[in-house]
Amino acid sequence: MADSYLLCLKTLLYLSDCSEKNGCFQFMTNSSPQHIGIPSTSHQNKKKKRYYDNDIEYILNNYQDTYIINLCGNAGDLIIFDATYIHRGNIIQEGYRYALTNYPYKMN
Repeated sequence: MADSYLLCLKTLLYLSDCSEKNGCFQFMTNSSPQHIGIPSTSHQNKKKKRYYDNDIEYILNNYQDTYIINLCGNAGDLIIFDATYIHRGNIIQEGYRYALTNYPYKMN
């Protein structure tokens, strides 16, 4: 998922220990619209900025220097990232994941 096409810093705070098995945060390098544009296979529904698994596979295979980083951590760890890049929670295979996210937006 990408939350915005414009710069959007997002924070994620792990409330529980997080590993690859219980759904750690995943971030795709060089996947912002500035790097890859908006692939024609993705975002068929413009209101939802969700990328399907086949879209992710297409991007990984067709755009240079894109790969997925798994960010595991302990309860209390804070991740700050640009939400225009593709990101998601990994699939939970066992256990649980608790996290708090914050999207700071300017209110008019």
